[in-house]
Amino acid sequence: MKRHASQFQGKTLLVIGMGVSGRSASSFLLSQGAKVIAYDKNMDSLKEDQSIKSLKDQGLEFFDTNPLKGFDAIVVSPGVPFNTPIYQEALQSGIEIIGEVELALRHISSHCVGVTGTNGKTTVTLLIEHVLNKSGISAKAVGNVGVPLTSMIDSPGEVFVIELSSYQLETMHSKVLDAAVLLNITPDHLERYGNIEEYAKAKARIFECVKPSGRSFISEKCDLEWKDLFESKDLFIYDRDKSVLKQINDKSSHDYENLLAAYTICQQWGVNAEQFALAQASFVKPPHRIEFVGNIRGVNFIDDSKGTNIDAVIKAVESVNGPIILIAGGVDKGFSYSSWIKPFKGKSTLNLRDW
Repeated sequence: MKRHASQFQGKTLLVIGMGVSGRSASSFLLSQGAKVIAYDKNMDSLKEDQSIKSLKDQGLEFFDTNPLKGFDAIVVSPGVPFNTPIYQEALQSGIEIIGEVELALRHISSHCVGVTGTNGKTTVTLLIEHVLNKSGISAKAVGNVGVPLTSMIDSPGEVFVIELSSYQLETMHSKVLDAAVLLNITPDHLERYGNIEEYAKAKARIFECVKPSGRSFISEKCDLEWKDLFESKDLFIYDRDKSVLKQINDKSSHDYENLLAAYTICQQWGVNAEQFALAQASFVKPPHRIEFVGNIRGVNFIDDSKGTNIDAVIKAVESVNGPIILIAGGVDKGFSYSSWIKPFKGKSTLNLRDW
């Protein structure tokens, strides 16, 4: 792995947002000899956190109310929205703003794959990791899947498979991805973006970060639905050739979508259809994704609590045969529930009195 200690030695950086990615970025920067100032709206309570205390022992300082000046760069965590006052001040300061993933990508020499989409990106990221490792290619799933990329800068590995949210893509600029795949775009996070067009543009940024020698993949449906957004880009449709599915049984339609995306990426590292089919057979989905919990009095209980947007719930309902009682909570993220009417028709026929 490359090391660039001199780049940050003696520099002063502000890290906005001290969640998992912010802490990881701070740890890396401190190890490089930088002066790191941290800001978080919950900093008073976070100061009692053991990991924050450890960073403080390494030299981490806390931001006060002074104007933004004297910083060489600002690292913004993905969960910090544009309309946060300190983010707005940062945008107006003229200081370079990057995210934790962008920071890491500037210091990693391993091959990198980017995976994004409204739904399925965690499963596809982990499936690619699983198949590549089973095929003798060292791979590690990182990013939005829960492992900050900056924590892996010194870790050996041939391929980093990076799950990327729209939030993370907002602050990515470097053309370092060897391959990128966009699975789908359906309404989500409209409370942040205001409309689906702006959300789609954030997702599309993944293709701006692909190397000139790299390859960009998109689903046929997504390419057709957002033709104007992608017409000037050199993209490959990954789900037209479904021949690999002949070797894979007992999967639902949304599983096929994920399998085709993962297979396309694995092909870039020489994995053939037989190898892929064999490797994916031992893959276990991450929890809370249409996960069977148990059967009580003839009723199946299914946990799909990772279905956190309108379209994800539709996919889950469509994958289940028979009547359904849906228990849903959370917020609508700015989008109407009216799209549930048609796919839910005929599903809610269970008589609770009989149970």
